[in-house]
Amino acid sequence: MSSSALDSPIEERRPLREEVYARLKQAIIEGQLPPGAHLIETKLAERFGVSRVPVREAIRSLERESLVSPSAKGMVVSSFTRTSINEVYTVRAALEALGCRLAAQHITPEEKARLPEILECSRRAIADDDIAALTACDIEFHEVLIAASRNATLSKVLAQLRDSVRRYRSASIALRGRPQEVLRDHTAIAKAVIAGDAERAETLVHDHILEAADRLLETLKDQIE
Repeated sequence: MSSSALDSPIEERRPLREEVYARLKQAIIEGQLPPGAHLIETKLAERFGVSRVPVREAIRSLERESLVSPSAKGMVVSSFTRTSINEVYTVRAALEALGCRLAAQHITPEEKARLPEILECSRRAIADDDIAALTACDIEFHEVLIAASRNATLSKVLAQLRDSVRRYRSASIALRGRPQEVLRDHTAIAKAVIAGDAERAETLVHDHILEAADRLLETLKDQIE
């Protein structure tokens, strides 16, 4: 556990329970606390420089979101399941495919110019073997496309999936060979959207997201139910 989400004492900018909750949630979503990680209240309290009370309250909130769950060892980070991965990626693929179709029809010149910049950011991240930077580029690429759809309802529905998508993205993008696959797919998607080819953009994004699900499921096949 080496990320800043866990490594710095908490300052009281907001209620302690909320700050501890935010830190732990970030660590879970970004994979710094992986599935099965044991959440020990005393150690977390010491790490954050707080009492056990806000840690306990934060863990309860995370349990309500199914991010942590009880086990024989106490509270642990919830494991991925085949069902949850399939459900999230199936819904995301359908929604983002629609978003890309709309983006190809409504994208602005400024957004068109931003897509190649993000691709170049991805290339640099891959060259530097910087998964965190590549993840940030990946997130922005998809966010630009959804913004370009000019559909506020679609954006709101996808926002409800954001935490689950980010958690799976962190696990997926670090897989061997996946960074290069992401860049390849994003390059093709950007070309289709910029060219206004709505049908091709829709198909490419749909397949891109389901391919990510397949790669993740294959890698985790012996670790998930």
